[in-house]
Amino acid sequence: MVMEVSDKILKALDKSLASADCKKWTEDLLLELVEIDTSPKADVRAMKANEDKAYDVIKREVGQLLGESASVTFLPIDPRVEAHPAYTPPHYTKTEQNPAGLTAAQAYADRGNLLVKRLGANSGGTGYVLALNSHVDVVAPHFPGRLEGDVIFGRGACDAKGAVVAMLLQMRLLRDLEKALNIRCNKDVLYQFVTEEEPGGNGSLSVALDPSLTWDAMLVGEITKLKVHPANRGALWYKAELNDAGQAGVNLVEMAARVVLALEDEGAKIKGESAHPLFPTRPVQTNHGIIGPYGKHPSSVNDKVTLVVRIPGASEGQIEEVGRQLMPVVTAAVAKY
Repeated sequence: MVMEVSDKILKALDKSLASADCKKWTEDLLLELVEIDTSPKADVRAMKANEDKAYDVIKREVGQLLGESASVTFLPIDPRVEAHPAYTPPHYTKTEQNPAGLTAAQAYADRGNLLVKRLGANSGGTGYVLALNSHVDVVAPHFPGRLEGDVIFGRGACDAKGAVVAMLLQMRLLRDLEKALNIRCNKDVLYQFVTEEEPGGNGSLSVALDPSLTWDAMLVGEITKLKVHPANRGALWYKAELNDAGQAGVNLVEMAARVVLALEDEGAKIKGESAHPLFPTRPVQTNHGIIGPYGKHPSSVNDKVTLVVRIPGASEGQIEEVGRQLMPVVTAAVAKY
């Protein structure tokens, strides 16, 4: 009997997913969310405005999918998370005028997370409560989305607005499933659409510390190639400032290159410590996201660094000849990397 019910459920889900309407709905929704710039900014008012746009899209879809069978709550980020050891100061609020950045109360004023509870037939009673969590914020810089064939490109298309859309798709599939088989899910499902994941996770931290919220298990949407990652090392950010301390003959470019390589070696050591069976197969990554004026976010791959070589007094022809001699060296170094 259980096998028969499972087969019916799988067939009903396959039918919903295979429909052209479902595919178009998923594509349009992801493109709409990717179009919204939810990257971190020193202007936290602008961040709030963009987060609200993303939440408005989610609320619209929840209303159409679930109607009165869901409760939707905007839960402000509690500034008291600042006292928690897992709190991450919002680095993006640091400016020349305010090098220390904003406090939690300042950075998160009127900002928060969107919680959706899909009410089950036994809502509030005993049973297993599942929570789904993913984030609407993205790393900088923002770039708009586009659809090429069956692939959507754009900031956040995978990390993690794709997961946000997957959560909404799950709502749609459950709705279709209940209609097709005339059944009702027994327990509540708690959907957590959070912000502040990329700068350190303060959005989810605020949710986790809220005593009014409980669940038995949580599935966090991230990019894992559908592999389960039960544990993660998290992220450690660093900032290194080099100076010659008035010493003659010190080349800071050469020094910086050695520091980067030393940090790569340290990353390899950390990777070697990740032998616990709960850690994912994905290796520990060492990412130098910002070097001087180049790069937008510590966790985003730096896609451009310019190195200028000057030859004082050289003619244009000599410069071109040196360029021809250096090119194989640079090409070989890139190939080795």
